[in-house]
Parts: sequence; structure tokens; C-alpha cells
Amino acid sequence: MQMARRKLSFYTGAAVTADRFTTLATLNGRGHPAKPSGDYSFDVFDRKAGTWRHVTTGKDTGESVAAWRPGGLPQAVAINRIGRVIFDDVPLREEQPYSDPAHPWATDRMTIGAIAGRLYAIGGAGHFFWRDAGCDWTALDPAFFKPDAFALTISQLTKKIGGVLPNATLIGIPREEDRRLSDIYQEYTASFLTITGTGRNNITLAGSAGRVLHFDGTRISKMNSGVSETFVGSVTIPDGTVWLCGGGSKREPVLLTGDRQRGFTPVLQPQISGLYTYKMAFLGPDLYVCDVSDATGGVYRVGPDGLTKLQIPGAPDPVPTWQVDVADGVLWVLEAKALNRFDGQVWERLTHPDA
Repeated sequence: MQMARRKLSFYTGAAVTADRFTTLATLNGRGHPAKPSGDYSFDVFDRKAGTWRHVTTGKDTGESVAAWRPGGLPQAVAINRIGRVIFDDVPLREEQPYSDPAHPWATDRMTIGAIAGRLYAIGGAGHFFWRDAGCDWTALDPAFFKPDAFALTISQLTKKIGGVLPNATLIGIPREEDRRLSDIYQEYTASFLTITGTGRNNITLAGSAGRVLHFDGTRISKMNSGVSETFVGSVTIPDGTVWLCGGGSKREPVLLTGDRQRGFTPVLQPQISGLYTYKMAFLGPDLYVCDVSDATGGVYRVGPDGLTKLQIPGAPDPVPTWQVDVADGVLWVLEAKALNRFDGQVWERLTHPDA
């Protein structure tokens, strides 16, 4: 018997094409869209058909969704809390990038992303994987990947990644050494919530506490963002410049731009109280940022003079927006209860019958 799907609340999505958008939603409106839990619904909207197609309902929280183009054919892909990747195939197809039963892939946050035709599945504790259309999943940086990371105690993992002998004791070690090991452990086990890049030799991962990693095609290295807020959105333009956005407990917006060579520079000056920059995308030369704040929520265009809020016909103001994405020259903006589409001239407001 099919589960009743009512009162969906969207919390993330991805533009698949100019006319297709994929979403993840909580069921029955439970919980806050920014903190989904329990069952989720994976759906695809087809503008040409004017319909929403239900892909699947999952019992482990859906974490992230992306648009992939294996062989040039657009496809929606999702990842759930336990690291299972779900492909919008008929019949439905699921894969586990890392499936060792002795050392399972288990973390609080998962991210799926596609860059230059390659699919990436990102978890915690160095569990970063990629695959192409014609191959299986592979660790992004084998030297960085520790297969047994989640099976080890904090002490054991700290020793392993800190270069300490397995039989050594951490009790009574010098304060500087304790700090060094603690920093390594915190960096290694961090959650990375967004991935961006120009290709397989230029990938940037960003996440909790301002942490940023760069992958040059061979090795992962740390980048200094200069902030301690959590990054949840990122985009890279063709010249390699990276944009990162997010916020912290004080709800102060963070928007940075830079790269591995130059470092990162804040864009928003002065900071705007209450706004929480969440996701972003470029449409031509213009950067659009969505805001999930209840007080200032909406979508903003970033210009030389700061942020300009867009007025979407039919949308309430303010309204938290959970995703902004671009495909084939079309801008999509996702709210908890509606989907908006902008082709550069005309806005369309689209709803789900069960939202």
C-alpha cells in the first residue's frame, strides 16, 4: 500500500534542465525544512508535462540532491543519511559508495554533487568518493581516506591520523602535542556540506566551522577561509574563482570569494542582521543568493552595492528560500511550499498538489 504523501515541505533541490527540477521534502510537514528527519520524498518536476513525478520515499533522512549528466543525459541523484546514493532510474537504482560491513560509512551529513560530468559523494571523516558513468566508486584521495575511521575510538583515530604509534598513550603528553592532535582530529572528522569546482583537478569542499579543503586531482589540502561560520553553499565560475556562503549561530551572513592562491575575501560589508545566506548560483554575470531567515527570507541579487532583494510574483515576503540553482540559462528558486522559475524575463510560480 502506497504511503499517503501530504503536506510536503521542500528543503533542498537541484535544477536538472531548463524544464526539470528535483526536490527532497519532509513528509506531513514534520520538523523544520532546514533540519529534516525521518521519512523523505524524492520527486522530479517536469514543466513541459506540468507534472510532479514521485521517484521514491525513503526512511533514512535524505540529505542532498544533485543533477548529473552521464553520457550527456540529465538525471536526478539523491543521497541519504546512511550514504546510499539513489538514482532516478526506472527501475529505481541504489548504490553504496563504500559498503564494507566491518567499517560502514556512517555520518551525520552527506552531500552529493556533479562537477564536469563526474559524480561526487561526500561524507565525514575523509569518506569522499567519485564515480564516472562507466566505472565504480573510488576514494577521492586514497592517502586521506581511512577505511576504518568510524570503527575506531576517538583515541585510536587521533593516533592514526596524527602519526602516533598505536600502542602510545595520550595521557600526559605535552600541551602543544595535545593541541596538535586535537586540531588534526577536529579537521579530519568535520562535516563538509557543499562541493564545487571546475573539473577533476580543481575541487573545493566546504563545511562546518569555516573549514575548506581543496583537491588538485591527486591530493587533498587545507585552505584557510578566515572565518568560523558554517558553509552550506558554494559555486565556482569558469576562471576558477570560488564563492562560499553560509552563516553561524548569530545568523550573520557569510559570503566569501577567492581561490587557493589568493585566499578568501568577504563580500558583504557591512553584515546584514538576520539574513542567512544558504545557497547560491550564477545566472550569466549575476550572482543570486537565497536566504532561509524567517525575518528576511527570499532571494537576493549580489551587485557592486550589496544585496538587492527580488520580488517574486505571487510569493510571500519574507519567505525562507532553500535552494537557488541554474540549468541551461534558467534560474530556479525553491521555497518550502513552492517552486519558482525565472527564464530571464518571466517568473513562473509552481506548486505541488501535496505541499
